Amino acid sequence: MSKKIEHSIYDGLEHIYAEQLRGKRVALTIKAVTGGAEFFHEGRKTVGYNIEFVETPLKLGVTGATVRRQLFMATGTEDADKMAGKKIVLYPVKSTRSATGEAIRVATYEGKPTPAPKRAPAEPPDDEPPIDDEHAAGDDLPY
Repeated sequence: MSKKIEHSIYDGLEHIYAEQLRGKRVALTIKAVTGGAEFFHEGRKTVGYNIEFVETPLKLGVTGATVRRQLFMATGTEDADKMAGKKIVLYPVKSTRSATGEAIRVATYEGKPTPAPKRAPAEPPDDEPPIDDEHAAGDDLPY
């Protein structure tokens, strides 16, 4: 049983950040998609959304085309209202464009996976760690 943190440097922040996933794939159920506000990002006009989840009060902030396209693939719809109730997987990847060196990506939830076989230590780590179904129910989330 892991020890709960009483105070975190993430207290008061409303979004999930890649480093909070701690290298794991975490399954979450979409509660709502809100936003649609236009703003400028890296010199281009874009639209931002917040993905709200059933299992946590934290939101996924979405501005980039990559994550928007992954959400479409993972949920099967581009209609933000129809994404509610769909389960997706969040996982961290290395990113040179992020201040922390990691970014969040979205994958399709395909049920509880079988554990991945152990790898030789010389092999580089996989960009898509196994799904952490232990935390999918919302108990003892890693963030």
